[in-house]
Amino acid sequence: MRRRPRLADRPNRLANPLVAALLALPPAVIALANGLPATVDGVLHVHRALSVAYLFTAAPGWPRWAPHFVQGWGYPIHHFYPPGAPLAAAALIAAGVGPHAAHVALIAAAWALAAAGTYRLARTALPASAALLAAGVAAFSPVRLFEVHVQGNVPQLLAVALVPWALAGAVAAARAPTVATAVRFGVPLALIALTHHVTTVLVLPLVGALAVIECLLPLRTTSPVRTGPSATTLRLAPPLGPTPSTRAGGHLARSALAVTGGLAIAALLGAVYWLPAVVDASRVQLDKAGSGMFDASTSLVPVLDLVRPLGRIDRTAHSWPFHHGWGTVPALLALAGLAAVTTTRRRWSTDVRRIVGFTAIGVGATLLTLPFAAPLWRSSELIGLVQFPWRVLAVAEPLLAVAAGAALLWLPAHRRAAGLAIGLTVLGMNALPWLVPIRAAAPLADATARAAVRAERQSDAPVGTTSSMEYLPHGAKVDLAAPPSDAALAAYAEGRWWVDVDRARLPAGLTAVTEPVGRHDSRIVVGPGPAAVLRLRQLGFPGWRTTVDGRAVRNERDADDDGALVVSLPASADERHVVARFTGTALARGAGVVSMIAWLVALAVGIAPFVRRRATPPGDGGGGTDGGRGPDGDDLSARARVALAVGLVAAGTAGAVVLPRSTILAPRSPVASPASMDVPLHVALGDGAGAPAFELLGFDAPDVIRAGGTLDVRLFWRALRPTDKRYRPFVQLVTKGTAGVVANHTSTDPGGRPTRTWPTDRFIVDAHRLTLPPDAGPITARLIAGLFDDDTGRRLTAVDGSDIVTLREVRIDPRRRMDPTVLPVAPDDGDDRPAAARLPLHFGDLVVLEAADAGRVTGPAGARAIEVTLVWRAAGTIGFDATVFRHVLDASGAPIAQLDGPPAAGDAPTGDWRRGDIIVDRVTIPLPDGAAVAEHVELGLYTPVDGARLPATGADGRLPSDAVRIPVASGP
Repeated sequence: MRRRPRLADRPNRLANPLVAALLALPPAVIALANGLPATVDGVLHVHRALSVAYLFTAAPGWPRWAPHFVQGWGYPIHHFYPPGAPLAAAALIAAGVGPHAAHVALIAAAWALAAAGTYRLARTALPASAALLAAGVAAFSPVRLFEVHVQGNVPQLLAVALVPWALAGAVAAARAPTVATAVRFGVPLALIALTHHVTTVLVLPLVGALAVIECLLPLRTTSPVRTGPSATTLRLAPPLGPTPSTRAGGHLARSALAVTGGLAIAALLGAVYWLPAVVDASRVQLDKAGSGMFDASTSLVPVLDLVRPLGRIDRTAHSWPFHHGWGTVPALLALAGLAAVTTTRRRWSTDVRRIVGFTAIGVGATLLTLPFAAPLWRSSELIGLVQFPWRVLAVAEPLLAVAAGAALLWLPAHRRAAGLAIGLTVLGMNALPWLVPIRAAAPLADATARAAVRAERQSDAPVGTTSSMEYLPHGAKVDLAAPPSDAALAAYAEGRWWVDVDRARLPAGLTAVTEPVGRHDSRIVVGPGPAAVLRLRQLGFPGWRTTVDGRAVRNERDADDDGALVVSLPASADERHVVARFTGTALARGAGVVSMIAWLVALAVGIAPFVRRRATPPGDGGGGTDGGRGPDGDDLSARARVALAVGLVAAGTAGAVVLPRSTILAPRSPVASPASMDVPLHVALGDGAGAPAFELLGFDAPDVIRAGGTLDVRLFWRALRPTDKRYRPFVQLVTKGTAGVVANHTSTDPGGRPTRTWPTDRFIVDAHRLTLPPDAGPITARLIAGLFDDDTGRRLTAVDGSDIVTLREVRIDPRRRMDPTVLPVAPDDGDDRPAAARLPLHFGDLVVLEAADAGRVTGPAGARAIEVTLVWRAAGTIGFDATVFRHVLDASGAPIAQLDGPPAAGDAPTGDWRRGDIIVDRVTIPLPDGAAVAEHVELGLYTPVDGARLPATGADGRLPSDAVRIPVASGP
């Protein structure tokens, strides 16, 4: 029977979500105490917001084309990158808020949205106290702190904050299939699509899996069950919809229809963005977005990073590497919560199955970020557009936060308020090492679109404010050396639309003057003359409308096929007036109309319940309950809520006042001696033209790594003087011999900070991750590093003239011990080629020759050679470098060729061998022209210090001369 909610119920439905949002206050206030953090991508998003503010002033409507980007050649960034977040920032800027303050406000709002949304999702299965603990996991999330401190991708931050709202909407639509729940599901999903396209791609599979699980859950009320040692009662709330099992099939169909309808609503609401973007995707270079340093398979997360404790931030650092993960406490809470809901004495309730389903989906998504998933990320260009698999962690976090919140179910209802306070405190302590305000971004002297254009003039600012220029139309060739005209820059500063002519390609004898036309247009006045082709300083793209003397003309592509917009001018004895404006395609305008109508309908559906409020089930978030107090299953008293709110406000205030001044959590190291640096070096590097510009202070790196694994290296740099050049770092693992580079890593900027911006009073922490091939080892390689000029590729040199800095030797252990019997070399003891001695042979007590082979390599005249392959095994640690001698003998035993040297051409010296190592030693011995027929290769080991041979013994005893003769496969 339906009932109207009592007035006394409504405060609970509002109070707990408000408290959940308030959980974001301490971390947001503390982390943003210094203002907008100076992050890797922060400046890009500020410039995008300024671009949208400019476009909305100059050409009101949904922004798509930025005519001022790419030095005035134009760029369809807002057509392909959803402008939801820049629009929100632009609205604040229009209201008088500064660009940095606007982004700080968006970050804080995203923080609160994430916490409140996680609470709403958790309330579908948990009581209020446990749902608030889940919201605390979202509020103090290291994943969110990484985004705020390092990446600075505000659209992604906002989209991720909407993810739990979309997940909760999917649960509500499947559980209570109505038009209203379908709309409540579709709206947050559409907002995600309009804010960040990558997050949309990642959240859709999770939404689908969650909806399937919810549709298949039992639809009848279960009997009370007891959980765990706390004997907590889990009781499902009265279901929303038909409950008799005889109507289960119909309810399942309606649930599927509601979920599908929600997806359709999201598609209609977001059509203004996604439909034109998908249709026009083939026109731009999207393949560049997932290549090079943005290859998704190179940004996977080691499993230990997910749960390892967070390290302290050094405030003297100009950049600081953060790992990707949740930290130890949330992981332990999730395990405890999963144990609490699954250790039931009777059959599982629907809420328990829901929580297990949430956890399974979250864990499954997290597995995709681990190194073993690399083949999946390489399997498709579309998947590769995600670029960074660790983005999945933020999308999966709300589901795992529900499991963490369930840890409170070990406690009886009257103890959960105290347990919540303890849990939130522990979560705050877990995040505390990263919960410090860091260096703020430099204030903008120019808060207009002109600032973005000027930033593009610097080599460290991505042109068009995208890192790979992936939205540049195919075939576009632009001259970035020539900046826009002064008139164009003035127009950008005044918020006027400006399309100029390409004066470098202006036909001889033709004059062209660009002048403003009101606020929304510019006009090119072309002098009288014959017919001509006018090349505009804009790239051609669907949606341009060009007129000549008021008559529409066809937009053409430049004859040189460089992508510029050209206009054919008729001959005229009078001036000709050319006006070009981007109006969008008919499809884009139609998609905008569809979205506008859909939003009006969604708004009407959303308002309807408030006009005539209908009965709702118990639960202040539309979710499940347990045996807590209150008519809606709220197990928190009003006093507990007030105390929690007051504590959060006090914690945020105290943290914002104390932490910026404290060095307990975030120390300040001397610039020349970082506290976290393990190995000091202090090597100065320069270009030889003056005083050294940089110093490699030292590094952190392990000295042993397994083949197929990853080698994490941190370099510590500092600038000795300002420089106007951009240098890139490299780290390589190279063998001691001729094999060369085993693994390599090169980044765009050391520590993500261009060298031209380095202050001299800070150091740079430059993190590199090298991936080793699975068949590497067993060898000891040298770890080297350096800097090279981004323009010329020339490396900086040290005082001794070397262009590399050797960090240390790194032992590479094989993934598994090799078995010589499966190698393509076998002991030469067959009947057809009798060996001079039976293998294996022992040289001393520490080296064993397991297999050997000598085969002729027939080359051109004067270039014949013998290829010798030996398989050695280390019976112990050698401790010194022995030399292998290989003498080629004729039938009489006379030497005709010789090659002495360390095993594997120096790549695996015996001094680096460890017990059990199997070393494959392949060399080619050249034969002199006209040499006699080679019959044997005599080989053994000797110490280079005194030339003494190691004793060689086999099954028949010690060999004469401590050498073994291996027959050559065949004679010439």
